[in-house]
Amino acid sequence: MVLLWLTAAALVVCAVATVKAGWLTPVFVWPVPEGMEIVQTKQQYEAAVSAQGLGRVAAVVALALGLGAAVFTYLSRRARRAR
Repeated sequence: MVLLWLTAAALVVCAVATVKAGWLTPVFVWPVPEGMEIVQTKQQYEAAVSAQGLGRVAAVVALALGLGAAVFTYLSRRARRAR
């Protein structure tokens, strides 16, 4: 159960970081209204890139925790059947 809560928390961090990175990050493809110019400072760019990195790390953590929860559940059910 703890692994599932940690997975949910990592997914929330991933979603928040990805939204915070927004369309300022050049790696993401975000629809920008036509005629709107994107002007960003170095600080805005660095904040977007760090938010993107945090989102990627949180996604990897969520994946690892989710797989760990699945394996733990499988092994615990298998142990119960063996009794």
